[in-house]
Amino acid sequence: MLFSSTIVSSGTAVGVVAYTGMKTAIGSVHSEVQAAEKEESKTPLEEKIDNFGELLAKVIAVICFMVWVMNYNKFFDAIHGTPIKGCIYYFKIAVALAVAAIPEGLPAVITTCLALGTRKMSANNCIVRRLPSVETLGCTSVICSDKTGTLTKNEMCAVKFGIVGSNSDDIEEYDVEEKSYNPDGKILSGFNDAKFKSSASFKHFALVCGTNNASSIVYDASADSASKAGFSIMGEPTEAALKVLTEKIGRYDVAGPTQMTSAKTNPMSYSKYLMEGVTTIATLDFSSERKCMSTIVSGYAGRKSNCVLLKGAPERVVEKCSKVMSSSGQETAFDSAQKQRLNKKILSVASQGYRVLGIAIGLDGGNMQNITRQNASQELADTTKYLTKEGGLAFLGYVCIKDPARPEVEQAIQECKTAGINVIMITGDAKETAVSIAKELKIISENADLSKTCFTGAEFEALSQSKKESVLKGSSGKVFSRVEPRHKRELVKILINMVSLVR
Repeated sequence: MLFSSTIVSSGTAVGVVAYTGMKTAIGSVHSEVQAAEKEESKTPLEEKIDNFGELLAKVIAVICFMVWVMNYNKFFDAIHGTPIKGCIYYFKIAVALAVAAIPEGLPAVITTCLALGTRKMSANNCIVRRLPSVETLGCTSVICSDKTGTLTKNEMCAVKFGIVGSNSDDIEEYDVEEKSYNPDGKILSGFNDAKFKSSASFKHFALVCGTNNASSIVYDASADSASKAGFSIMGEPTEAALKVLTEKIGRYDVAGPTQMTSAKTNPMSYSKYLMEGVTTIATLDFSSERKCMSTIVSGYAGRKSNCVLLKGAPERVVEKCSKVMSSSGQETAFDSAQKQRLNKKILSVASQGYRVLGIAIGLDGGNMQNITRQNASQELADTTKYLTKEGGLAFLGYVCIKDPARPEVEQAIQECKTAGINVIMITGDAKETAVSIAKELKIISENADLSKTCFTGAEFEALSQSKKESVLKGSSGKVFSRVEPRHKRELVKILINMVSLVR
């Protein structure tokens, strides 16, 4: 089943239309948006103005009626001619009094005050779409925030990588300096030129990260400033993070070009250096079923045979490897017990909130030794065979990728808590990643009870209405992961109803 407006990037198929218009999945999202717009409640100021208007109308009506009744005896004055004309005369006076009592300048005054508030907020780089939003900020008790791009930079960065040492149970981990897409960052944890030279696998590792990759790094001198280095990407952020890692590793290769070349001059100099004399034969694009991407090259390190470069979900990469490459470059057998222990190790790393990718290489071509440029289109036409073709490789290590938190967010959250505002994170990311960022930003404490503060969308949906309200009560932060649009809508509706009951 496909969503409407799905773009097919490769292959052919015959499609049967099952639903159209509002009956499609996209249509259901649109209908939810429309329903949410109808359910929008008035702001506290709008409610107060309405209540004030109703009360004022009643008071004015009572006073005008009393004024009219108090002049009853004067209805019969000869000056009016008849009692009916006297009645009408004093009724006009009562109406005039009512018109004078209505504060017709009140809407203009309120609009002016809100406009001044908007002007003050714009001076602090805050854009306000609707004037009532200015007033609601002062009444805010809960802030529901997305994670990616809001609490974080939405700039994937490789912050750690592990590479096989003497055997699969010996993983050497190195921390990487976070500099967004700037290739000038350093490898920490005692990494140096001598360390790079002592291991044959570092170069292989960099090759896979930099070559089995469709992204590129771009430097724009006009965007270079004190707060931004001027480096940007073209392509997927995750792949860009691997490309940047390649360049950072390359700065320790004394034979490479990055020892003498500025990153601003050539931000992908090491990736290009590794590809000198290397020919790309074919690329097996990433798919959600395989959760891997591989590239077949020839000519690497003077080899005439094919070389397969693989990256992807670590458990899938481990599954496709029949060997493991040690730091000395030796390849040894990789049995199921070793794979199980390695998967357990990688899982513990992923639980720290990282997106982990496995890295493998087949210097002998693995199961794709016979693929050439001439027969690639025929041999690789059936994508269902990719699962078996991407086999017989040697496991090299893994990369830990993180979307760094915005530096100003932690202080903003603390200020919200000081003001009595509860911050709730709602994200579609994995629970482990969401919890890690939430703890880093102090949305939840380090020793928080995750069973009471962190829920997936499915877990929250399974709760009863009273349990849902109980979960959302209190001033402590909450984290909701793997949520869908309907979960977000339900969360906000429950919070609004809870606030309305308090009022």
